[in-house]
Amino acid sequence: MNNLFICIGQCGANIVKDISDTSKLSEWQIIYYDKMSLNLKEQLDSNYINIYIFCGLGGKMSNDHISEILKVCRPLTINILCFCTLPFAIEGDNRSARAKETLAIMREVADIVVVQSNDKLPGAYTLSQINDPIVKAALASISQSHKPLFYALSAIIDTTNIDTGLKPYISTDIIDIVVNENRLKNIVSEALGVDKMISSPDGVRNTMQEIWSDYQNGKQGYSKIYEVLLPTDKLKTE
Repeated sequence: MNNLFICIGQCGANIVKDISDTSKLSEWQIIYYDKMSLNLKEQLDSNYINIYIFCGLGGKMSNDHISEILKVCRPLTINILCFCTLPFAIEGDNRSARAKETLAIMREVADIVVVQSNDKLPGAYTLSQINDPIVKAALASISQSHKPLFYALSAIIDTTNIDTGLKPYISTDIIDIVVNENRLKNIVSEALGVDKMISSPDGVRNTMQEIWSDYQNGKQGYSKIYEVLLPTDKLKTE
């Protein structure tokens, strides 16, 4: 199996259940990380194309074990994507503090972190409706899991219905998208199949001009990259 889901605690399991109700996951390895399955190493293969981590932030399970999970997973894959939800304010200060701590750890190690703020939801819903924004983002990413990471990021952005360029932190009405800044420097070159790293704003803009030229000349495969990278005044790499 080339892709792995790790569901931390009940919230992570609920998110993946909602995903599985919509998408066939028969070819994906799914691990439910709870008190009964704490020895993660014994359950993993030697490598994966993508590892997806799902959890509710603020819970003791995710707070206590996220560092260990990321440490085990990092050598096994190019891409780690985390999809998580922030607790409601009414759940208390302690839970909010744990959520911030866990999120900071994820941002240091994972390539993309997608965070849903439950307090920004427009009203009271069923559990599935509460998870709907984060599930849509995950499904969009999964649909592009066979392509370079850029396309998963682009698909996630599309679910927010906002016009934005490529940058480390993208904030929307309900979900925020955080891209590891080290990975952001070469995410475009990966998508284009370019070996050299793009390490400066000028480098990215030059690449955008090349994309635009190819796009105008009708070359296939560039239009999606062009759409996400523009407009230039919203493009930030540092």
